Amino acid sequence: LVHCISCESTDPVKDYETIRAEMGAYNPKILTVKEIVVFTKSDTLEKDTLKEFKMKIKKISKRPHFISIIDDESLEKFRKLLLDVK
Repeated sequence: LVHCISCESTDPVKDYETIRAEMGAYNPKILTVKEIVVFTKSDTLEKDTLKEFKMKIKKISKRPHFISIIDDESLEKFRKLLLDVK
């Protein structure tokens, strides 16, 4: 299960919690599935803002993945991550 949350979000933790609550209401079993949390549009964050953003999201993801459509390296890492999911 992959959650995609925009780095443009003013409250990524709330966005994540909202998604989880909606999924749990639909089917509680889905909350037990392994998940990957991906933060999109990482190119929109400056270095200082990125550090701040990472601090905010620590409680929802110990291994956050950041991707940007204009960053081929981040997309390649994400592709490899998906291929390794079992």
